[in-house]
Amino acid sequence: MDAPPPALDFTGMLPDRPITVRPPRTIGGLNAFGMFSLLFVLVCIVWTLVGADVVRDWRIGADPVAAADTRVNEAHCRTWLFVFGLCSVSATDTQAAAEHKLTFRYAFLGRASAEAITLLRSRNDPALLTTDLGRRHLNGRTLVLLLLAGVLLGAIAAIASVVHGANRTRQGFAALSRQQLEPMLVEMERNNALPPRRRIWIYRYADGKGSSTAMVELHSRNRPIFVTKDERWAIAVRGPEGTVPMLLDGNLDSLDLAHDEKVAFLEKCRTELEKRGLI
Repeated sequence: MDAPPPALDFTGMLPDRPITVRPPRTIGGLNAFGMFSLLFVLVCIVWTLVGADVVRDWRIGADPVAAADTRVNEAHCRTWLFVFGLCSVSATDTQAAAEHKLTFRYAFLGRASAEAITLLRSRNDPALLTTDLGRRHLNGRTLVLLLLAGVLLGAIAAIASVVHGANRTRQGFAALSRQQLEPMLVEMERNNALPPRRRIWIYRYADGKGSSTAMVELHSRNRPIFVTKDERWAIAVRGPEGTVPMLLDGNLDSLDLAHDEKVAFLEKCRTELEKRGLI
């Protein structure tokens, strides 16, 4: 909060009595479930395309033998971003009575080449097959798997932290209920669209430690009450105990006010903004 907020006088704008609050959403349960579900799907994809083959190759050990009763059907390799090698090898295992089709997918650090690929079989477990290409790049493949796992774990931790913070913020909103509320200004930081037809508004406010952030989820047609043309500052309410200020929506749905009281509050806000030359 580098720049000071506009100087506005909110005295007497809200009724002089305790007001019941209907806490707005911070992060909806459906959206939180959707984010965690997406991460779960990504974890499954990483395991299927990268992780399972890496674990299998470590299980095979350091001394596999050539698999004579197999053949390579097709192999494709390409280098991505000059750093990552991506390969796909399809093969057939004819050891059993019925042929068994196999596909090996590799992602590793280094340049990729699909020349002269040889199939290898585990000495201890003949059912485990790999290729010399996969064995050569096993360390690089392991690093890629660890990198992807780290990114996914970081994303899970970040989303869990956001959901936890959002729940604590909503508890702070609920604590405002039945208190004498006072309008104040908060600085809008950013907003993001959420399906279906929702938008999350993130704002910053001053507290005893400097500044903190909070968020409110509103219908896409219901916007905050902005007081500046650049939509940097908007109206929130706080209680006498200095809890988290709650961003007000344009319909005042979060406050249990009569229709006439809502109209009067919005009209007083407009009058004050006109007086200050902000609209």
